[in-house]
Amino acid sequence: MGWPLSISWRFTQSSGVCDEEDVNLVHERLKAAREHCETYHVKSEGKKIVNHSKKTAITAGTRNVFEDLGLPDAVERQTKTRLALAVDELIKSRKLKQRETAEVLGIPQPKVSALKNYRLDQFSIEKLMEFLTALNQDVEIMIRPRMSADVGHIAVFAAR
Repeated sequence: MGWPLSISWRFTQSSGVCDEEDVNLVHERLKAAREHCETYHVKSEGKKIVNHSKKTAITAGTRNVFEDLGLPDAVERQTKTRLALAVDELIKSRKLKQRETAEVLGIPQPKVSALKNYRLDQFSIEKLMEFLTALNQDVEIMIRPRMSADVGHIAVFAAR
């Protein structure tokens, strides 16, 4: 499914996850992998890295692991995961027990367990954003024109 607009969910928190840090970590690991491959006479050919001594092809992934795995609703899954990660980080930083978390979020304790274990099929994106506001976070949705001709994207950013 293509989105005609670029949509970003932003939420502010004092201690959380920064999308830029994730990207930098991926870039560092990719650089290390490329250096390792070059050591073993592996050459890059477009998006594929081919080890000519063993004829093993490695395809570079996208920024969405769910898309790379071919799962349906990859964008929604990634968005939910990033929102749930932010909720989980806030719960951990406040050292809340599941019972206390249930009270703050207004959900039964078994749902807190599902949230902490990233079983997100029972939570909508909207509900996860409501959890963030219940944890005293601001959530913004920003819509802006796409700079390229490609289809727009959805991204979740955490401000520290």
